[in-house]
Amino acid sequence: MVAPLYLALYRPHSDIWFRNNLGRILRRDLLPNKYAPLLDYLRQADAVELIFVPRLDGSALARFADALKLWLWCRVTGLGGTRLALTAASVSRAQVLFLMHYGNLTYETEPVASRGAAVARALTSLPLRKVVHLTHYVYCVETGAKNLAALKPDLLVAESNLADHADYFRAHFAQVNAPFVGLPYTAAARFQSRRAMSERTNKMVVTGSITYKMQDLAFRQFFGTQELQPMRRQLFDVASRYKAEMDCLVSDLDSSRVIARPNRLRRAWNTFRRITGVRTQHDYFRRDVVEIYNSYAMFAVPEEVCGLPAIGFVEGMACGSAYVGVEGGMYRDLGMLPGVHYIAYDGSVEDLMAQVRYHQQHPERTEAIAKAGCVLAHTVLGADAVYGDFVLTLRQLAGTSEVPA
Repeated sequence: MVAPLYLALYRPHSDIWFRNNLGRILRRDLLPNKYAPLLDYLRQADAVELIFVPRLDGSALARFADALKLWLWCRVTGLGGTRLALTAASVSRAQVLFLMHYGNLTYETEPVASRGAAVARALTSLPLRKVVHLTHYVYCVETGAKNLAALKPDLLVAESNLADHADYFRAHFAQVNAPFVGLPYTAAARFQSRRAMSERTNKMVVTGSITYKMQDLAFRQFFGTQELQPMRRQLFDVASRYKAEMDCLVSDLDSSRVIARPNRLRRAWNTFRRITGVRTQHDYFRRDVVEIYNSYAMFAVPEEVCGLPAIGFVEGMACGSAYVGVEGGMYRDLGMLPGVHYIAYDGSVEDLMAQVRYHQQHPERTEAIAKAGCVLAHTVLGADAVYGDFVLTLRQLAGTSEVPA
């Protein structure tokens, strides 16, 4: 019999990664919970004992309030049976601690990111292995890297191996001495292929949102832009020129951002409008993306410039559409070969459109790529394969001093 793995998740209720947080639930927000499949897998995995942990830094009142939020969140989201560890002593019974870098060790704004130093101090002394997920690592990168180094993690993970494929990561996280493994996105069960290629529109659909402009000076100086997903912006801006090649459904979230902080009355009014349905949410998050991906022969969800793919790439492939992405190591690491599992281009709008036109004229090639990509999405990139390997890595981390390469 396999010995149980006691895995602690630090503050899983604080953001939208695994489920919507209480504030989002109250406002009836419809947002993607990108790591819900990971949590669901861990909950049903054999010999894995999950433990949820509220904040361990700050005053006694702050810790109590966060523990109460965690308890309520568990009950609202159907996770009420999960064990809670409310003190450092009880957390120490776990073998591995898993936490998200963003929201704990860094954040979009410097004052909040700086609080990550206290989090690192509170967690460093815990006698268990620490695994940190590096999604959104680009925000306040210098502060975040300093806090991460202070934590002394045992393993780093992200949707691609940033240590191998991201110059920006290597430039700022050299002081973090921890191995890195990829933890790819997986598609939820609803993402299935429903239509034959002959029934699909012979064009490329572009999905994704243009997130808020980056304010971090280090990011702007390194990349020469404020756009986290610059290709999404470019395609959004030139969509009218390429109607024969693509339908652009990219949503510009930055255009709707309110820079000035609203007063309490305005916040209350906006919350009331959201709860009562008077205030509609961004159309992007309300679309039936499964239907969209099943309606087109090809699709693109342009990557983040910092070396991370979008979750949409595996979702669209799972729906039987041929993915069009930048050729690079982040996809090869996932077993994706250009011209076999996806359509590769060189990162320019001109080459992207040339690839689309070629595959419009060669539908048999498009269909073969789409089929191979769909199989890969449901097997190699399926939840059982991806998360099964991850749990094995965690077991090895808990039982040995080294993580296999």
